[in-house]
Amino acid sequence: MNMKSFKDLQVPAYEKRDPDGHRILDGTKTSISMIINQPLEFLDVELGVKSKFGKPSAWVQVKNEQGKLFKFITSGPRMIQTLTYVNEHDGLPFAGRIINRNESGYPDFDITD
Repeated sequence: MNMKSFKDLQVPAYEKRDPDGHRILDGTKTSISMIINQPLEFLDVELGVKSKFGKPSAWVQVKNEQGKLFKFITSGPRMIQTLTYVNEHDGLPFAGRIINRNESGYPDFDITD
């Protein structure tokens, strides 16, 4: 009898996903305002996620200087455009900082060196 072994089946590794099929990134969930102006390593992004308000959003996975892994969700158009470009051009991982381009009102977060 020619029985296959489990290894021969080449089952893909388990990947956590939400009900819509988007990956669930590892890391401690945080608010973007808690990690603003800190040197970060941007590790991964999951685009096309819907926020609880129904807006197009993205989950972002970052690591701080102490090596702590965080994730945050953003629906800011500037951040979404930047992250889409980086993702499409294989720019991950990269180093940068999150800044607020609008200091006097509704936050407009962006990424800089």
